[in-house]
Amino acid sequence: MNAAGETVRSGTARFGEVEYSNNIKLCKSLSVQKFPTVLIYRGRERITEVVCKNQQSAIDVIISEMDQLLMMPSGKGV
Repeated sequence: MNAAGETVRSGTARFGEVEYSNNIKLCKSLSVQKFPTVLIYRGRERITEVVCKNQQSAIDVIISEMDQLLMMPSGKGV
């Protein structure tokens, strides 16, 4: 959705948040070294990782990454 609340692209995605201090083993097993970090998966395959520096630039980077992944040929995107 854009700032006006209009749907720009529809689809299905799931998001989750993991608190590092309560899930140290999980974060280490995912090789998370900087915070906050967004990991994008397709099934069990890690597609990309985005290390967020500030909120707005992180949102822009995540949208850009998702746009690129959604444009991939069938079977290779998210």
